[in-house]
Amino acid sequence: MKGVLRKLFDGFPSKRASAYRPRWARLCVEELEPRAVPSINTVNTAFGNPEVFGIGLDGQVYAEVLGANGTGSTGYFLTTPGKVKDIRVTRDGFGDPEVFAIGLDNQVYAERMSPNGLTSSGFFLTAAGQVASLNVGRDAFGDPEVFALGLDNQVYAERMSANGFASTGFFLTAAGRVKSFVVGNDAFGDPEVFAIGLDNQVYADRLSANGLASTGYFLTASGQVTSIVAGHDAFGDPEVFAIGLDGQVYAERLSADGLASTGFLLTAAGRVKSLAVGNDAFGDPQIFVIGLDNQVYAQRLSANGLSSTGYFLTASGQVTTLTIGNDANGNPEVFVTGLDGQIYAERLSANGLASTGFFLTAPGQPR
Repeated sequence: MKGVLRKLFDGFPSKRASAYRPRWARLCVEELEPRAVPSINTVNTAFGNPEVFGIGLDGQVYAEVLGANGTGSTGYFLTTPGKVKDIRVTRDGFGDPEVFAIGLDNQVYAERMSPNGLTSSGFFLTAAGQVASLNVGRDAFGDPEVFALGLDNQVYAERMSANGFASTGFFLTAAGRVKSFVVGNDAFGDPEVFAIGLDNQVYADRLSANGLASTGYFLTASGQVTSIVAGHDAFGDPEVFAIGLDGQVYAERLSADGLASTGFLLTAAGRVKSLAVGNDAFGDPQIFVIGLDNQVYAQRLSANGLSSTGYFLTASGQVTTLTIGNDANGNPEVFVTGLDGQIYAERLSANGLASTGFFLTAPGQPR
């Protein structure tokens, strides 16, 4: 780790060194560098309300809490002072939202939110070491775990305590350089890392229930891809979704333990720009994409994640990014960045097929 995750002690204020799982003013979400993941982050509070997090024009983290049905907003508020480069959100072992951020010194900081998602612990350094990117997940016990791409292009992790404050420190999950990675869980809740290798194929590394021990990398299925997203079917079995070299979406369904694969299958014909995945209120997986016309399309899969409705336009409107969440009843909700840089949402029906159309979540330009 030394020389890979280098220790730094300046550049950022620090307080300390469930299994199923767009005015007037505006919040603009800032792309600091090209990346294949959403720039909007969403998670549910301990009470089930959707909460949206974004990086404001001043480089700080802002949030808004929506009503249980995914409408109505607190308006944007600054979670805590501190400029960051990127964020990911998850929940601690008690269900409270927690934000993990890459600071200006390229180290990982966290802030734990209150159960209702309104107040923050303030940022604290989780563990010393510089990283290139991060993802977050939870182990089989619900405790948060941070995964980071080190400066050597290998994946490191740190397991947090149930309350999201204490860390094991970073450790190498498995030897091997990768281009990018995502994190999911198998049907038993054990964390699993899915990575695009240097050959552009998908490899996995299944971790133990507590997120500490690893199987090492193995090829999930043959086939080159450009980006991947991790999800699960209605039975909890992991499923990997990928954009192939032809710009279409493919999926591979893994066994309950995350080790065996169906191989990659084309989910539905159609080229896309980007991809996100969620589940409807019944647990069935649903694919959301930005089409070549910059509008949001979806396809709903069967409970086992194998058959598809084909693509349908969820609601008219051009967007630049999207991410998927659920309201307190489990109904899917799409959050997007419009062409004006503001955040809009559309609530879908329980089965993910009917839409309210896009609406502005909250006005506000945090500075």
